Amino acid sequence: MLTVSQFAAIAVGAFYVFAGVVVMRAMALDRAMNELLAALNDPVAPKELLRSRVMTVGAFLTLAGGVALMLLSPLAALLFVANALWQGGYLLWAEKALPPEDDDDARGRAQTKNAFVVYLAATSFVVWLVVQGQLRAWSVPATVHLIDIGIMIAGCGAAWAFIHAPRRSNRESAEPAAALDLPDEEAVPVRLRLAPEWNCSPLWNADTGAPVSVYRLGLSFDLADRIEAWDDAWQATYNEADPASGGFQEEAARLAYMAEGRAIVEALRGEWRGELEIGDLLR
Repeated sequence: MLTVSQFAAIAVGAFYVFAGVVVMRAMALDRAMNELLAALNDPVAPKELLRSRVMTVGAFLTLAGGVALMLLSPLAALLFVANALWQGGYLLWAEKALPPEDDDDARGRAQTKNAFVVYLAATSFVVWLVVQGQLRAWSVPATVHLIDIGIMIAGCGAAWAFIHAPRRSNRESAEPAAALDLPDEEAVPVRLRLAPEWNCSPLWNADTGAPVSVYRLGLSFDLADRIEAWDDAWQATYNEADPASGGFQEEAARLAYMAEGRAIVEALRGEWRGELEIGDLLR
């Protein structure tokens, strides 16, 4: 029968599995934004790219450590310690290489440090579990450890696949919405229109003219985030004082934006099984 400490270990492990997935999801969005900025001839600084990669590795370590702890595997101690060193090294490097640029950055950095302190406490707890014999012994057959490693790899792979997998998006998903008589902005359209507009979604129900959230179409997270990042670049050109003067001021940026838009059209056609119309801006 499990002890109270072991139940607590499983709970802590589950928490860090969830945390790892959340960070992996955030880094997927971050990569999509970086790719768009590169397409717009505004490449991300190498230090920012390094930060994203370091955080991605940390997310995998966090998730794998959480899975190991849920299994009560002694490998959890190695993963937690390794991740603590990894995160600590990143924070020391970022303190000088990536100083906060504004109040939001400063708050974000403070939150990261607080999370690191909590992780250190969790790491100490895991090490204590090993010392107290609350995790599985190292002396078990090697096959047991190999099974644990296999489960950890499978867990990381499943999380990655879930984040990047396409969702159900076709006319079959539109019919139930119509049958329920949902409002236009909530129904999944049969015909979709991609047409960027300021201060609203670039996706529209071609039949009703209602805007459609990119996250309601069952698209893969990669494509949904890519569309969001692409639209963010367009929204950033809006001039509230003089809307007529909005738009890309540099021809190279405009052409890069158009090229990314056409690439998104092709990606949409690969995932969206309904009809797709293109707005005048992309013609």
